[in-house]
Amino acid sequence: MQLKLKKNWIETTQCRVKYDDSRLRITSIREKFGLKLKNKFEVLHELHEKEESKAETLGLIEERKQKKVAVNNRTRAEKAKAQVEYTEVHRAVKKSIRKDKKDYIDGLAAEAEQAAYNSNMKQLYGTAKKTVWEVQQARTTHQGQGDLPINSGKPTREEIGKAITLMKNGKAAGLDNIPAEALKADLKSSVEILYLGGRRDID
Repeated sequence: MQLKLKKNWIETTQCRVKYDDSRLRITSIREKFGLKLKNKFEVLHELHEKEESKAETLGLIEERKQKKVAVNNRTRAEKAKAQVEYTEVHRAVKKSIRKDKKDYIDGLAAEAEQAAYNSNMKQLYGTAKKTVWEVQQARTTHQGQGDLPINSGKPTREEIGKAITLMKNGKAAGLDNIPAEALKADLKSSVEILYLGGRRDID
């Protein structure tokens, strides 16, 4: 009996792309890059609110902000009346948010039920995974609220901008494969993209 050895091909992982970031020093190219970046991520501005929030609730939240500003800008005599108006709107916002969350959960349940009925396991698994992830996020947030005296909330635009400016040029890109020079080319757009993207995990 004669045996033959078969060559075992091992797939190598794709190497990182090296960008010619020296061209970003030219003002016209940097401006074109910033414009393309803004146009590409313009959709994020529309998606940064939570999925379960509806237009009516968002309108109420905006109204509540205006009422709060009105309370702060009134004189002492007018402040009591403005405070009553603010309290009413605040209650309406809370009620509307509760209703939206209930509708959202009911919608997910109906979606999962329909997927199970149609034997669509991919959709059923996706809905279950989404629901479990949200519960885990809420639990993690709740557990971490007690002991730490640090601000563990979402970073502000100023903090993101400061972090980008402190990045060193000429270093290897991170896991996202974006070099520091590309982020610094149009700082305002980069900050906005990272701020909005962080909310949807690019919540």
